[in-house]
Amino acid sequence: MYTELKSYQIIIALLKKYGIRHCVLSAGSRNVPFVHSIEEDPFFKCYSVVDERSAGYFAMGIAQELNEPVVISCTSSTATCNYWPAVAAAYYQNVPLVILTSDRTPAMLKQREDQMIDQVGMFDRHVRKSVNLPIVDDQDNFIFCQRLVNEALLELNHHGTGPVHINVPMKAYNNSFNVKKLPDVVWFERLDKLSEEAVWNKKIEKLKKAKRILIVCGQMSHVSDKLRNNLDRFFEKFNTSLTMEYMTNIYAGDMGSGGGG
Repeated sequence: MYTELKSYQIIIALLKKYGIRHCVLSAGSRNVPFVHSIEEDPFFKCYSVVDERSAGYFAMGIAQELNEPVVISCTSSTATCNYWPAVAAAYYQNVPLVILTSDRTPAMLKQREDQMIDQVGMFDRHVRKSVNLPIVDDQDNFIFCQRLVNEALLELNHHGTGPVHINVPMKAYNNSFNVKKLPDVVWFERLDKLSEEAVWNKKIEKLKKAKRILIVCGQMSHVSDKLRNNLDRFFEKFNTSLTMEYMTNIYAGDMGSGGGG
């Protein structure tokens, strides 16, 4: 059974999509929804380390030994500051850690709320990515939260490795665990020229089976002849369509007979 808090449901579901299973937990009031949820899920391997400073270094050791990302999770306020030494060490040693800091509702910041500090971007330049999640109370915030978690997890191994920070605000304590199934989430998979050949071949085979393929082009300041030629070849081979915004600097006429816009 999982927590009712949608933000943590999204995080748990995406951790499973990314295959991140080792979690070092320093349980407290605010992160109990996450801690209890993953302890009940056999996918995760959980380690309980009460002291956050020790937990950070313990997680570093696991990540270095296994050569894979490890999650650390703590409650809100000054407990999060105890991660600082391990986060800095992980950054300079290129150790992939997922730092989950629970937080209170932003409306209470600087309102004399007991034990509340500003946790947004608190690890500054010592993480590869830092995101502050919305409180998920509608579909728009669900999609936004899902995107932010994906963006953070993608940076664990993008042109190098290192820690990322996900701050998780919530309106109130929540100790209800009556959700049987995690939500369906979209997993963002990065594919670039450094991706393994087997990954590319798998995508190529999927494209070959597709009935309709659409390429979406955003704004680009410069479009090289190489890119134009590659797009043209792609259109010819897969009979695709192209959609673009006005500032994209790619035009349907550039694509020969294969493309459209």
